[in-house]
Amino acid sequence: YDMTLNPEDGQVELLSPAGGERAAVVADNWTLPGMTDDPLGLNTAWALVSGARLTPDTPVVLRAEVGGVDIERTLTVDEHFLVTASDVLTNRGAQPVTLTRQGLARQINRPLGLLNFFIIQEGPVSVQDDSYHDFTYNKTEKEDWTNTGEAGWAGITDRYWLHAAIAPQDGNTTIDYSHRLIDGNNVYDSAYTPDAMTLTPGASVASVAYLYAGAKERPVLESYENDLGIIGMSRAIDWGAMGLLVRPIMWMLSWLGSSLGNYGLGILALTFIIKLLLFPLF
Repeated sequence: YDMTLNPEDGQVELLSPAGGERAAVVADNWTLPGMTDDPLGLNTAWALVSGARLTPDTPVVLRAEVGGVDIERTLTVDEHFLVTASDVLTNRGAQPVTLTRQGLARQINRPLGLLNFFIIQEGPVSVQDDSYHDFTYNKTEKEDWTNTGEAGWAGITDRYWLHAAIAPQDGNTTIDYSHRLIDGNNVYDSAYTPDAMTLTPGASVASVAYLYAGAKERPVLESYENDLGIIGMSRAIDWGAMGLLVRPIMWMLSWLGSSLGNYGLGILALTFIIKLLLFPLF
């Protein structure tokens, strides 16, 4: 996506490496109980098994070892920047091992261009049990938030964009919003933690989660709900208190703009239709 109508202004960059002044990251790792030095598994050493570049046509396979459990991860990505992380965990040791999958969307310092307008959600956002939860950056600095429910996802959003960690959709998940000062930087986290799993010696299990960094396009997000079973993905779009009216108007405007080939004509056509429907009231 271009930043403006002028391609020379460059393209939108949603994610940037940790360590930058306004870094934004998504992460998905496995942790052991009591890993206080690395509670989110961000220092997990993943080794490349195969694949050189992650594209819609070329997957990448990684491998890591956590607590004697071998984890083989196959990464795939679609054209809308949804990354699927398909893991196979095998306990190679002689004792049972308990692991927890951890997902994270992180923003370091507030991104540029925030509107700070009350009808637009900017900051941590999540869905659990098909219930929508959000915090502003200001509120996240004042208090942490946690909630446990069925499946769901956790992310950070602004006017047009979302980066999110999407939990396995087959169990309970705890979601946390938090703020910390690290090296003088404001760090905003929206993270999920599913129920822990225990692997007995020799046992193997599969687990699938997702990472997303892209536009909040309604058809795309709804396709993830319908095709992948991700709960409430389209609710990343903040329809506001007038959602019952905004949703159909948005759908109609999108359809008219696409059909007429011009959103200016689409607005004129939508105005005419609304006037026609309301004409008996005048």
